[in-house]
Amino acid sequence: MTAHLQALGLDAHGLDLSPGMVAVARRAHPELRFGVSTLTALPGPDASLAGALAWYSLIHVAPPDRAGVLAGLRRVLVPGGHLVIACQAGTEHVRRDRAYGHPVDLELWRLDPDELADQLADAGFVVRRRWERPATGPETTPQAALLACAE
Repeated sequence: MTAHLQALGLDAHGLDLSPGMVAVARRAHPELRFGVSTLTALPGPDASLAGALAWYSLIHVAPPDRAGVLAGLRRVLVPGGHLVIACQAGTEHVRRDRAYGHPVDLELWRLDPDELADQLADAGFVVRRRWERPATGPETTPQAALLACAE
């Protein structure tokens, strides 16, 4: 996604919790900036970004931590800045010990779009657009995306 945003002319950089994923991104796109970070401790000064993309990231945030993560995203965005969140839609909590043919310790929470919209409002965002669709192809869950604007 970072490369796509850069190709559109945006000054984009990527963050991921996994040093391994950051290493893969750096090898694939050495011209771009990538760093290791958590959503609970975003780097950068207040009001320093025009936009943020949480592409299937919030599904890895436990419900009690979600308000803090959304507040952190609001903190780094300028007033009027945009946030796009894409997620698996639903209410299930999922734990996996195997994915993509490898052993993993993976925990994720599907997000209810109505609840997420309320949480975004509580964090100082206005939801401008919302998309929901059923699972297609190899997907097993419905998908959702929300576009929000920082107040």
